[in-house]
Amino acid sequence: MHLTTARSQLNAHTNWVYALAFSPDGTLLASAGWDETIRLWDVAAGALRTTLNGHLAEIYCLAFTPDGQTLASGSHENVIRLWDVATGKPRSELQGHTNVVTCVEFSPDGKRLASGSYDKTVRLWRMDFETQEAVLEGHKQDLYCVSFSRDGETLTSISADTTTKRWNLADRALVTSLEPHARWVHCAALSPDGAICATGYGSRDAIDSPGIGEVILRDTQTGAARGKLRGHENWVYATAFSPDGRLLATGGWDGSVKLWNVADGRELAHLMGHNDIVLALAFSTQGHRLATAGYDQTVCVWDVPVTVAN
Repeated sequence: MHLTTARSQLNAHTNWVYALAFSPDGTLLASAGWDETIRLWDVAAGALRTTLNGHLAEIYCLAFTPDGQTLASGSHENVIRLWDVATGKPRSELQGHTNVVTCVEFSPDGKRLASGSYDKTVRLWRMDFETQEAVLEGHKQDLYCVSFSRDGETLTSISADTTTKRWNLADRALVTSLEPHARWVHCAALSPDGAICATGYGSRDAIDSPGIGEVILRDTQTGAARGKLRGHENWVYATAFSPDGRLLATGGWDGSVKLWNVADGRELAHLMGHNDIVLALAFSTQGHRLATAGYDQTVCVWDVPVTVAN
């Protein structure tokens, strides 16, 4: 299935867009990137609601609290900023990382924020006092993904060498650690149930090296490969699971976005709306919309086809 028309195309950014996040109720979409701004969009109207200014460097990640009232953003300034969604005003700044903040996620109850960075650490923050609670160390490469379990009792982190670690948050102890693969990855995503890790390949080597354009699904308990998704013609730079875990969206240097059936690895749809590298993907909490963005500075919002979703 080839789709060429997005539900809406949102244009306001003046540089590459690296991060996307839907609000929990799906009414707002946040986008951010190298123009150092965050844009909040009214999804139904396809219109810009407000622009959040305050970062002094490129923004790489975004996350809403479960109640949708607060937005977290991580940047090249090595800081995380918290924003009041209703007013668009900055609320506070979390300092501790010593390099680019690449991923953020709130716990299911909204009481904690986890962050990962190029400084190779995972940090936990208490939202009641907006202070750092713990530093989890052990990764040897840049962090690409942090994800809380559904009960909020464990945290999984994934780094650029595909090392996957699971942490017990009660005592901050490392529970499991999967060894790295030989090849470098550019993005990682964890399924909602925490059972599958999807990593998008690139390589540190030449463009014709093995694995270019490949996505590997791994079992997070054993590290065993659950499938290889092949279809992209160049490096894969973005991966995102649907809320029910049945679909995986991928995007990258070939400018295309693909939707895959996680169970059997079939390519279900090919979205063609960008004319340059795709860097960011996000499903709405309800799973019926997908946002995409990248080098062309355009944010596209797609209706996930019913035939794909079912």
